[in-house]
Amino acid sequence: MAASPSLRSQNYREIPARGRLSMRLLGLLLLALVSSTLVAQIPFALGYRQICLEQRFAAGRLIALAGPVAGYPLLEQAGLLGVQVEGEDLLGSSPQADIEHRLDDLQPLALLKGGLSRVFEDRQWVIRLQGPGPDGRRLTVWLSDGPVDREVVDWTRRTLFFSLGVAGVTALALYLLLQWLVVGSIRCITRSLLVFRTDPLEGGQALQPCRRQDELGFIERELYRMQEQLLAALDQQAKLAALGAMVSRINHDLKSLLSTVSLAAGRLARVDDPTVGRIAPLLIDAVERALHLCTETQDLARGERTVPQCSRFALAPLVTEVGQALTAVGDASFHWYNRVSPAQEVVADRDRLYRVLLNLGRNALEAGARHVTIGARQGAGQIHLEVADDGPGIPPSLGRKLFHPFAGARAGGIGLGLVTARDLIRAHGGELELAESGSRGTRFSIILPGR
Repeated sequence: MAASPSLRSQNYREIPARGRLSMRLLGLLLLALVSSTLVAQIPFALGYRQICLEQRFAAGRLIALAGPVAGYPLLEQAGLLGVQVEGEDLLGSSPQADIEHRLDDLQPLALLKGGLSRVFEDRQWVIRLQGPGPDGRRLTVWLSDGPVDREVVDWTRRTLFFSLGVAGVTALALYLLLQWLVVGSIRCITRSLLVFRTDPLEGGQALQPCRRQDELGFIERELYRMQEQLLAALDQQAKLAALGAMVSRINHDLKSLLSTVSLAAGRLARVDDPTVGRIAPLLIDAVERALHLCTETQDLARGERTVPQCSRFALAPLVTEVGQALTAVGDASFHWYNRVSPAQEVVADRDRLYRVLLNLGRNALEAGARHVTIGARQGAGQIHLEVADDGPGIPPSLGRKLFHPFAGARAGGIGLGLVTARDLIRAHGGELELAESGSRGTRFSIILPGR
């Protein structure tokens, strides 16, 4: 099935320049700064327009103080049409005003209205300014808005170019800063993911943990830990695959050897010797269980996971059989104590439960335990089995990895016994867990459903 183009595996260099995070970041920074600069120019332009009107009103006040003789020449130099003080004669003309402003109560909306009016009409507008004049009398000044608008436009053009230059420099500085703080780390993480995805076993960990205390530093450290865990899991999977291939190759030869041992044990059972008569049945039973295990292993290698063949049976005889098998291979100092009530029954696969108890007992024997006690109790619809020994205990460093493949709790072990035992119990719908372990021994707990 072809992969969707949006989900296709892509190299970092294949990403188009306009689609990269750095270019988008630069574009957004420029857009934000230019937009804010343009919006900010509006109140600045209105403020400068107010300054221009106040300057012309101040010139009109000086003309009013100079009087008619000196006022007329100054009137034209100041660009005013007329000046009149309340109660005195008019200097110049008083044309019909298009816009009126009171400088003692000047509103920004009035300035904005006056500035926008020229946009829609191409003619000179007359502005009348009123405010306090000499001796507290009211002063009225008439002027054309053309020169005022030209000054405002020239000032706005100069300040706009300067503001845009500052915005560009600011955007570039922010871009370089974010490139160093954010985008660089993201590129490092991206390269690590690409290398790890391409060849996780040979490529190794391209990303090394950093000392940054922010969110990106946290992501890099967590990615490094995730790569470590995945490498460990891949290593375990490789070992399991190799083990499975090896078991599949030797399974046929092993079954042939076990069949020969079974025939020899059958003939050995007919020997008239009390010791041989006691050991031969155990040997025959062990060989039969080994043959059955080989069959299950071959099915598992083919991907056929068998379902436990559960039945109801008494638990005490099974525990006794496990003890006899372990006592036969142990020395005289090893003791197996069966504390299970004869009336206690369990619903499980008898062969698989035998393998679990045999595994736990053999681990205790090989670890140096001299006394192993099996007990059982029933409660809350479950059956609780406890396997306790007086061995040296499990090292604390192996406590968390006890049920991980190839994390053996003892020297010489390959670390699959407890994993297999737990899987067998979980196949019944139960659980196998380490209850406690210390210098006085180890205790495992097996929980099985009551039905």
